[in-house]
Amino acid sequence: MRIAIIGFFILAMIAGILLLWPIDSQDLGGGYYFLPQEEAIDVGFPGGAVIYKGPRKYVFNEVLLEGDIGEVYKGNAVVLVSTGVNSLGEMSYFVIHKSLDSLLGPFDKEACLELDKEWIGIDDWHLIQQKLN
Repeated sequence: MRIAIIGFFILAMIAGILLLWPIDSQDLGGGYYFLPQEEAIDVGFPGGAVIYKGPRKYVFNEVLLEGDIGEVYKGNAVVLVSTGVNSLGEMSYFVIHKSLDSLLGPFDKEACLELDKEWIGIDDWHLIQQKLN
């Protein structure tokens, strides 16, 4: 009985540590990072939010997108980024394929929904469908 109680407390402590462990929402995986506008300005990007590639946070090897970044959705293989409204009054979207190190876009909503699910990966394709519909 005493061993069960001690085991329970150890599991509760581990669960508490894992729940309180900070999750970096700016780490998009694959060496890609997102800085919201306030932080981007603080580190010298006055044009707005930034998505960049680097070996770690705040090391900018390549800036992919800068400016009016709306939502950023992180998937396993891709990152879907919505940017400001284009000249037709529509939202624009970019897709970053992390393992291929490629940035595609801008797309309108319809073109983004028609991206090849084999290229993106079925799980990330479902993410895009869910976020845009």
